[in-house]
Amino acid sequence: MKKSSLFCLPFIALASTPSFADWQQAETANTQYPSRLVFDRVNRQYVTTITIQNTGDSVISGPIRVMFDSTSHALLNASGEEDGIPYLTAEVESLASGESTTVTARFEVKRARLALTLSVQTFVEDQSGTGLTLDDNQIAVFYNREDGEYDGWGLHLWNGQACGNYAAPTTQSSHFSNWPDPYPADGVHPEYGAYYILSVEPGAQCYNFIVHKGNDKALGDADSRFEPEFGNQTFTFNGFPELWYTPITSRPQFLDGARAHWMDDNTMLWLTDHGEASDIALYHSHNASLDIDSAGVSLLNVGALGTATRIPMTIANAEQVHYDSNPHLNGFSGFELDISEAQAKQLLT
Repeated sequence: MKKSSLFCLPFIALASTPSFADWQQAETANTQYPSRLVFDRVNRQYVTTITIQNTGDSVISGPIRVMFDSTSHALLNASGEEDGIPYLTAEVESLASGESTTVTARFEVKRARLALTLSVQTFVEDQSGTGLTLDDNQIAVFYNREDGEYDGWGLHLWNGQACGNYAAPTTQSSHFSNWPDPYPADGVHPEYGAYYILSVEPGAQCYNFIVHKGNDKALGDADSRFEPEFGNQTFTFNGFPELWYTPITSRPQFLDGARAHWMDDNTMLWLTDHGEASDIALYHSHNASLDIDSAGVSLLNVGALGTATRIPMTIANAEQVHYDSNPHLNGFSGFELDISEAQAKQLLT
């Protein structure tokens, strides 16, 4: 039989993953400048040249800027400021090992010896999408609540039990393996919710945790297991047990068995929460491109929606005979599709 995929989708929102980036210290970049300033008689300014050199073994990728963390003379030609600290942007896109570049700094005329505290920063794109920078022995758990209330919600952590071990400083915390006083969040991300950064002993297949507040468990009764083979950050949603390893701001619709039943050519019974949906549709793909696997869960491939067959659906009371003949479908909502018998057969074969 030809493989195809059918997918019913209530469109509340298809959230796109925001792109995050940040300026970070370039630890292998050194700066030098002459002790004596040159006087520009035309503009009546002091001028000096600052040299930036890459003393490390790896390439420093740009953009690159020099931060004037402190200065005895006011900088007059700053490229900009961040948190009140002026900076100059270098014109090069990168610095290979041993390479150097310069920026010209202009200062106010002042009877004082020049004294500068400088640092070099590079603009680093964050591929994770969360803005977190994790070491090789760190993982991050995100916990998202619709109400945004995270006070008191923490992680119960423990070692062993068919999974790997956490490591210091996580294990040195008084919150480790302490049910009455769980491990607190390190912060709250504006898109992904509370996050917990944890140190682990690398190489394990899983790490145990429970998100809870008192005896209330956020992700269901079962213990949660972080599986690092899928990534070093996981995303969870209050009330649901799944762990997602791709940054997402809302729990995806996913293909999880017989939630929708096609009763006749124009009637479908579907167990779904559609109260806030502005549009409901059935999507069909002849090559099964709507269905992608993520950590063992069948997810919606949003990128394939544009080429899939779309059939609008409307909420409609289904005939009682469908429920009488299938009592296990009581509680399922009725939906109507405006298609012919031939179209229905084509979609199902």
